[in-house]
Amino acid sequence: MIGIDTNLIVRLLVNDDKKQAQLAAKVLEKNTVFIPKCVLLETEWVLSYTYELKSPVIHASFEKLLGLPCVNVEDPDCITQAKKLHIKLLNVATA
Repeated sequence: MIGIDTNLIVRLLVNDDKKQAQLAAKVLEKNTVFIPKCVLLETEWVLSYTYELKSPVIHASFEKLLGLPCVNVEDPDCITQAKKLHIKLLNVATA
């Protein structure tokens, strides 16, 4: 298992550099990966503030990423709780 960082996740999700995005996809295709909580938090911040993506888009991207069989996260129960809270906040914001 290898640890991945914010840069790899952002390249994969944003696809702003096709070559780097392809390399990031290959890392996930060929390895089991570990993502620390701090990397998920930093990734959310980068997507939100640098790329100005909206919360629903970020949430959907994280759902896809974290649903991959090769992805393991630090403290999965905490991540599940955070995702549930995020859904509630999205529902309140759109109501």
